[in-house]
Amino acid sequence: MDTPQYRPVNPTIGQYPRIGPIPAELLVPTLISAGISYLGYAVLSLRFIQAFFLGGFLLATWWLTTGGNSFRFISRFSRWFKPRWLRSAKPYTYWTSNHDHTQQAPRKQRPPRFY
Repeated sequence: MDTPQYRPVNPTIGQYPRIGPIPAELLVPTLISAGISYLGYAVLSLRFIQAFFLGGFLLATWWLTTGGNSFRFISRFSRWFKPRWLRSAKPYTYWTSNHDHTQQAPRKQRPPRFY
């Protein structure tokens, strides 16, 4: 009788264009970092592994500074860098030994203003 009518849905809606594992927005920076690392390999006589890590470092730096979703990766490491505040009852100790806590320094008198 009545067969259900389904609308075809495009599965690529909401997806970002990719070329393999590399997002398309990083295609040009990938080629630039590969070119710089090749120049390091050919001109500066870097070893292959050094040139490979140089290209990876350049690409990772570009992605971290300009990437749209790089905060998702960086937020994994934020718990290591949060300050750990502790309550303490120890009074502050000054670095200079001539600091006296009981006397307040006299205020300097300003010279009179003449308008």
